Amino acid sequence: MQLREYIDDTEDYINIQLDNHRNQLIQLELFLSSGTVCLSIYSLIAGIFGVNIPYTWNNGYGYMFKWVIIVSGAICAFLFILIISYARYKGLHNNFGSSLFLLEGFDQDCIWHQCFNPKGT
Repeated sequence: MQLREYIDDTEDYINIQLDNHRNQLIQLELFLSSGTVCLSIYSLIAGIFGVNIPYTWNNGYGYMFKWVIIVSGAICAFLFILIISYARYKGLHNNFGSSLFLLEGFDQDCIWHQCFNPKGT
């Protein structure tokens, strides 16, 4: 009976670890998706104002492209910070770099000792 409890506890522990990694992947996806949205808005504005169509309001105002890009970049950066701040406020994202370790592997020591060094030498 004690062996069955040990197996159930181990299974619960593994499920908790999997849920934790799944949540961290969702946090990483939130971070990357919000960055993608902000960059797409920025590139949309840069693309519209970067087209070589002869607008009448563009005559004599060539310096405005630089200011449009700077202001839209600042607005998109502010929007990104606003989205991440709201996610942190709601508890969806604890800190900026918490889930980036997933790109390196779940547990490098465990993976190294089990896969590449099976005899423990």
